[in-house]
Amino acid sequence: HADDSSNGYSLRERGQAIAKAPAMEAAICKYAQLSCRVQITSKSDCTPEFVIQYLQKVANFDADAFTLQEYKAAMEEFRQQNPVDEEEEEVQMVACRLVSERAPAASE
Repeated sequence: HADDSSNGYSLRERGQAIAKAPAMEAAICKYAQLSCRVQITSKSDCTPEFVIQYLQKVANFDADAFTLQEYKAAMEEFRQQNPVDEEEEEVQMVACRLVSERAPAASE
C-alpha cells in the first residue's frame, strides 16, 4: 500500500480517518458546540498540547485561559463525573496496548 512517509499514515489510513470525521463531529457535539476544526495530519499532532496550541491561535475568546493545566483539570472533573467501570477500563487498556503494538512508527 502507498505510504505518505511525511506523516506516518498510509493513504488508506487517512481516507478511513476522513470518512470518520462526521461521526466524530457528531460525538463531540453531544458535549459542546463546534466553532472550529483542527486538522490532524500526523501522529505527533494528535495530542492535547497540539490541539490547545492551535485553539489558542484561532480563538476569538480569552485564549490565555485555555491551557493544558485547565484541560487536565477539566478532564479530571469529567472522569469523576463519568466513572468508567472496571470491565470497560480493561477493554480500553487492551485496545490502547494493541494500537501501540500494531501502529507503524512515525518514520515508517
